[in-house]
Amino acid sequence: MICDNCSTFEPIEDQGTVHMKPASGELIGLLALNGYTVQENNEGCAVNYKELAELISMIKCLQPLPLKIRQELSFCVTGGEAPQIRHTWTPMQKFELQMEHYDMVNVILHKQFTSYMQPIVDHFEQIVAYVVFASSDRGGSRVPTV
Repeated sequence: MICDNCSTFEPIEDQGTVHMKPASGELIGLLALNGYTVQENNEGCAVNYKELAELISMIKCLQPLPLKIRQELSFCVTGGEAPQIRHTWTPMQKFELQMEHYDMVNVILHKQFTSYMQPIVDHFEQIVAYVVFASSDRGGSRVPTV
């Protein structure tokens, strides 16, 4: 597999702070309009969240931002502290995908699966997806993936 401009995904806690940079008037206004308390800082802005669903909802509320702002915007999620050098900043497009498929990303990050993947084939016997079997010792279940 070849990876261009790859980065790792860190597990996201159920509560914490999402940091965004650069901060624009449109970004801050849209967050405030949707009821989020925005803390501005030197690098950008930050919003606290109390549960993962709130973080996902906040990311979805940013979709109306102009394309130029969306392309420049990066995210860093922490447990509440300010981002450090070791923290990874993720471009908005990748972060949206991570949030959209968080259940699958979480299974992989926490290694809640066995190494066995069952291929799913179409009537031409072409692989169209896999079923990743979650680890039974962690109370997991089958997680379909494409």
